[in-house]
Amino acid sequence: MFLIFDANGSRTQIWACCEDYGHEPVWEFHVHGTTRSGDPRICPSLAMACEIAGADPRPILNTAPFLSQEKGKPPMTQLSDTQALILSAAAQRPDHIALPLPDSLRGGAAAKVVSTMIAKGLIEEADADTRKGEPIWRETGDGHGVTLIATNAGLAAIGIETESTAAEPIDKAAPKTRTPRAGTKQATLIAMLRAPDGATIGEVSAALQWAPHTIRGAMAGALKKKLGLVITSGNIEGRGRVYTIRD
Repeated sequence: MFLIFDANGSRTQIWACCEDYGHEPVWEFHVHGTTRSGDPRICPSLAMACEIAGADPRPILNTAPFLSQEKGKPPMTQLSDTQALILSAAAQRPDHIALPLPDSLRGGAAAKVVSTMIAKGLIEEADADTRKGEPIWRETGDGHGVTLIATNAGLAAIGIETESTAAEPIDKAAPKTRTPRAGTKQATLIAMLRAPDGATIGEVSAALQWAPHTIRGAMAGALKKKLGLVITSGNIEGRGRVYTIRD
């Protein structure tokens, strides 16, 4: 079960739940905050739940399109309510930033949830762009810090399809030669990072027309994990954080 609607300034919420009654799984929608008893109203369709809650279903379906199916298909990864809430909120923010965390999650509890989600590959740490006002999860010194971003795997866990972090297929021999196919965006990314001056997220975004979270995902997944490349970064005055590949 995970939260899909939370009305600001009221207690009305809609939770989605995939139930299996012995046949194929089906979606149920629990509407909270609309009855005197406090018990949720259980609806067989998202449309009915949204009508009761006074919610617009379109933003919900944009975030979780699989909820439009009559028959349920639970996310590939089993998530706790808290994990699903964090990922659902991140999916609606620019660059899929996973901060701020829910108000109920603080201190040691927050650190435990975050470390578990990072270990499962649902979220990842990335350099925070303070010029854009990105929230900081932890300080790294010299006025810098890292934020938390939902990964493609994390978004897929709540049914959201995203651009592949690998961007283009890689030949199976690539990990041995560490040479991607020429002419691909991945090859362009590697060339920019191998340049003597390296490249910033903004520079790569302008050249490839990729979103910042896609660039970070490509560096962490395709370049580091699949190709085994070593990527370093440092803050340069006038440019911000610059990434480079060191062979």
